[in-house]
Amino acid sequence: MLEGALEHHDFVLLVCPPVLEDSTAMAFPGVVDQVVLLAVDGRTRVDELDETRDLLTECKARRIGIVLAKPSPWRALRRLLWW
Repeated sequence: MLEGALEHHDFVLLVCPPVLEDSTAMAFPGVVDQVVLLAVDGRTRVDELDETRDLLTECKARRIGIVLAKPSPWRALRRLLWW
């Protein structure tokens, strides 16, 4: 199915479950060209990102970046004001 999609499109985006919650997500790095991590502001912890990065590195996944979803400008402002 993936090969068929690539014949008709320049790129295909696959959405997978969180690596730390579902081991089936670890099957994808071997069949895709690049991996983008999604972090949700206020929900995803830094230690979870570190562990996910380590697991993806072990399976030779090519990471191209992290997307921060639902960024909270108020959280950032609060951190600046309280430091």
